[in-house]
Amino acid sequence: DYDDRTGEIQKNGGFLVKKYLPDKEVFSAMDIPEYIYNITMGCAWNKLYRKDFIREIGLKFQNIRRVEDAFFTMTANVEAKRICCVDRRLIYYRRNIEGSQQGRNAATPELMFAAVEACKVNLQKNGTFEFFEKSYNNWALENLLWDALNMKSAGALEMAYEKLRTEYLQILGLQNLEKEYFYNEYFYKLYEEVRNYSVVEYLFRRNQENVRNGQLEFVYRLPDWEMEKGGRVVLYGAGNVGCSYFYRIMR
Repeated sequence: DYDDRTGEIQKNGGFLVKKYLPDKEVFSAMDIPEYIYNITMGCAWNKLYRKDFIREIGLKFQNIRRVEDAFFTMTANVEAKRICCVDRRLIYYRRNIEGSQQGRNAATPELMFAAVEACKVNLQKNGTFEFFEKSYNNWALENLLWDALNMKSAGALEMAYEKLRTEYLQILGLQNLEKEYFYNEYFYKLYEEVRNYSVVEYLFRRNQENVRNGQLEFVYRLPDWEMEKGGRVVLYGAGNVGCSYFYRIMR
């Protein structure tokens, strides 16, 4: 990852999750049915496809404003007869770009569900859902949770959170999963919180946890998404909020 705001480069292990790869150079979904949805993220920019393969299965990007490549990427992974990985950093993903669709996700809080649901419908249509069910369910939950909890406005966060809690989990049959079912314990914890608490209760619990850990920069969130890189900032006051903003800016 390249942070467009700070200029920092950070490693992102989600682009290629090596622990889920089979012990062979060339493989297919049939070699790792329990992990095929979990070996990489649902983005197309770091993948190459044979044109005749894409034409053969008639695969297209979804006609949606954001995460339009998730269905394309995950369906290609499932359908491909031969997959191989190039474990080299050839390109960097840019984060914190104000004009990007992901940076403006608050305008389209429902689209991650549209992508996730389309993948399930396609598996059911092909009669392969049960074969890939656990892999798909873990991927679907991680993406829905991450997307909902990273909305860029309070209204979008509330909408995505409540939709996930009261509708999406039920539609996808994901409302009663045990801890052992999850590949990632962190997402199990988020899943339990979303199932059991309203969005207000969730945010209050997060606030209290941050206070206990001394992480005031998260309690008093610096509105850095409204600040231009290299711009000038004037802080008035030196209370808890002002100090929190100051230390965050300095870092």
